Amino acid sequence: MKLVAITLPDGSRIGIPVDYIAGNRAECYADKFGGIVASMEQDTLPLFEKHPDEIISWVENMELEDFNGAQVVRLSNITMPHPYVHAALQDNWASCSKELVELIG
Repeated sequence: MKLVAITLPDGSRIGIPVDYIAGNRAECYADKFGGIVASMEQDTLPLFEKHPDEIISWVENMELEDFNGAQVVRLSNITMPHPYVHAALQDNWASCSKELVELIG
């Protein structure tokens, strides 16, 4: 599974699945391609395959509100209590380190 790993201010890491990010982008361009599925197949997936840096770019343009928490994967122990994780992300979203990783197994 490919994820965008996000390093929180305390050094802990969470991940957002690339599939979720692709779905968000495809939904934004759905009108241009005649639907979400067409947008995904004709535009988003080819773009992300050819230019993986576009995945990070899209995440950086997303708002924290675009994530409801269900799709977040813990990549390390989070030392901050839950409300503080959201606050830390809200305050530091643009400056959080983000990188593309692949989970094996």
